[in-house]
Amino acid sequence: MKRFLIGMFFVPVLVFAQQDKITVNTLLQKIQNYTSTIKSFTATFVYVVNKKTYNGVMYYKAPQKFAMEYSSGNRILSDGKVLWIVIKDQNIAIRENLEKTKTATPLTGWNIQRLQKEYIPFLPKDYVVMFRGKQSYRIEFKPKSTLSAFRYIELVITPEGQIQRMVAKNQLGREVQLELSYTGFNMSLGEDRFLYEPDENTYIFDDILISTPAES
Repeated sequence: MKRFLIGMFFVPVLVFAQQDKITVNTLLQKIQNYTSTIKSFTATFVYVVNKKTYNGVMYYKAPQKFAMEYSSGNRILSDGKVLWIVIKDQNIAIRENLEKTKTATPLTGWNIQRLQKEYIPFLPKDYVVMFRGKQSYRIEFKPKSTLSAFRYIELVITPEGQIQRMVAKNQLGREVQLELSYTGFNMSLGEDRFLYEPDENTYIFDDILISTPAES
C-alpha cells in the first residue's frame, strides 16, 4: 500500500515538471500558427447564455466573417463590419456596427492579434485542464480598458492550438460560453452566407447591445 501511495504522488510531479516550459506566449503562438492555416471552417456549436443552452451550425471565413444558424431558426452573422442578430419568430433584427460600438464578436478569439490589442493574456494557476478527455490548456484575458466589450475572456485550446471553447463575461455581467465541434476545414463559402437582407416587415433595432464610447 505504501509503494502505491508513493507512486501516486510522484507521477503528477513529473507531469507538471514538463509543463513548466509552457508560457502564455508559446500558447498564443500555437493559436496563431494554427489559425493561419485555416481559411474557413464549419462546426456544430453549443452556446450557453443566462444558463440557457442553444445549439446549431456555424460557418467561419477568415479573417472575421461568421454565421451561427440556430436550430430554432434564429441567426447571428457578421461580415466583419456589421453584426446581425435575427430573431425569426418575432421578425426582429438587431444590427450592430462593430466599428462604431467596438463590439467583440463570439469568434474574437480566432483573431488572436486583434484580441491582444484590447486584452492582456495570462496563464491561470490551473492552466492545464482536461477537455473532452484530452489534455488542453486554458488562457485568460483581462481588458486593458473599461471600454472593452468583456470583463474577461477565457480560451481552452488543444496542444496544437485549436480553439475548443470560449467563455466571456460582458460589461453587464452576463456570462456567455461557446463550444465548437469542427466538421470541416478550408472549404469554399460564399459571401452571401455572411450577409443579411431584412424584408419590409422586419423590425430593425440599431446598436442597442453596447453603448459607444461617447455614450459611456
